[in-house]
Amino acid sequence: MKQDWYTYAITIATMTFVGFTSFNNTAAALIFGIGSGSIFGWVIASIPKIKQ
Repeated sequence: MKQDWYTYAITIATMTFVGFTSFNNTAAALIFGIGSGSIFGWVIASIPKIKQ
């Protein structure tokens, strides 16, 4: 099973940026970025596998 780590890294970085612009707390921004970024990265990376 090949993992698409590039998609995970991009979504985690994007969501961390969104977290830093949304929250005043650094810990909350990092938790939001890593949590939601990994979930959305997993969903986005699995879309081409579903279509096949």
